Amino acid sequence: MTQILPVTLTGSLVTLEPLEKSHHDELVAAVRDGDLWKL
Repeated sequence: MTQILPVTLTGSLVTLEPLEKSHHDELVAAVRDGDLWKL
């Protein structure tokens, strides 16, 4: 069976990386104001 490994994609303006538990506190802070759609 083939295993799919996490990949981080990096461009000139943005980096897309898999979510990890270490992102929790920053995500909570980002959505705390209730305007999640404005991220």
